[in-house]
Amino acid sequence: MTMKKFKNVLLTLFVILSFVFLTGNIAARIKMNDMQQTAIEMNDGFHEGKWLFNTSCVGCHNYDGRGKPSTPHVARLHGQHKEYLFTQIKDIQEGRRTGHLVNHMKIAFPAMTDAELLKIAEYLESLGEYKLLD
Repeated sequence: MTMKKFKNVLLTLFVILSFVFLTGNIAARIKMNDMQQTAIEMNDGFHEGKWLFNTSCVGCHNYDGRGKPSTPHVARLHGQHKEYLFTQIKDIQEGRRTGHLVNHMKIAFPAMTDAELLKIAEYLESLGEYKLLD
């Protein structure tokens, strides 16, 4: 295979994978927007907290708030007390906590209101009892 053919194959593969990723991402966003709309219409703090968490935090903390095997250094949030979680989030948001991991979190929720942050904390508390070891 010539170098030109190889580059064309790579470019084609890149375009196909980009399309698959983009359409999956769009479908996920549509689903999340539907979930947010439902939560707002129902005045449902649980679902709105879940929506906020899923759109801002799952990249590192995973959907269940337990973190991912690939990120063992990330805090486990599920089942933590909402007051504790809210205080930690506010400290990060307002710059009272620092560090390279904290900088990533500042990006996730800079413009969230206290009510939205509390909904995230309430959602995480509702996920179950916090355990140091599973």
